[in-house]
Amino acid sequence: MQVQSMKTQLNLSQWFHLRLCHWPEISTQNCSSHDPEERLLASQIEQLTCPLARHHRDERRSGPKSHWAGTLVAESLLRAFSCPRASQFSDGSFGVFYAYDSVKTAAGELMRELTPLLAETVQVDLELTAKIEWMTPLKPLVDFEKSLDQDQCSPATQLDFARQIVKSQGNGIYFRTTANPIGRGIALLRQDVCGPLTEDGYLRFIWNGEHQQFCGSFKMQFVY
Repeated sequence: MQVQSMKTQLNLSQWFHLRLCHWPEISTQNCSSHDPEERLLASQIEQLTCPLARHHRDERRSGPKSHWAGTLVAESLLRAFSCPRASQFSDGSFGVFYAYDSVKTAAGELMRELTPLLAETVQVDLELTAKIEWMTPLKPLVDFEKSLDQDQCSPATQLDFARQIVKSQGNGIYFRTTANPIGRGIALLRQDVCGPLTEDGYLRFIWNGEHQQFCGSFKMQFVY
């Protein structure tokens, strides 16, 4: 499939990503102490609440090595690029980092993704927590709607489109979301396109076991 890739400059500086996690989540990035023993203790606690948040360095699969060398890679990026999985724009052979134009859009996409899994396993009433993070892409992306008719695209066509962007060493894809028709998302295909992640509290999702669907969500703020 040959596609005329139309690039776009994003007009938003904040794109939101939600990551399922334990509550409260402890991170050494929030430890202000310089005492070695206290930082070691914080690191040990971090392993209990952030299983992937170890001191991995330079864990990306693409992009200039100097961009990540000597830095602590955020867990969300480790999940996306070091442990790739099948998703809307990936067959699982390459990583993708998804972010959305608002917390509302991000929450809708997360609930849309989780609902079939929770319903299939017939989960009882439960609550799930997700950390809110936002970032700014560092490079232009390909506009999916301008390149293809998104309404007419099958999942296979979307994957072929993403593979072509990866093959051409493109940065990522700008697209219209499913859960929120007026919402927009970005699928970043390279770690060096991802700007620094900034934490912005947590969302708690409520799953109704009787009706097998999400019935609400609310924001929580953790004060260190």
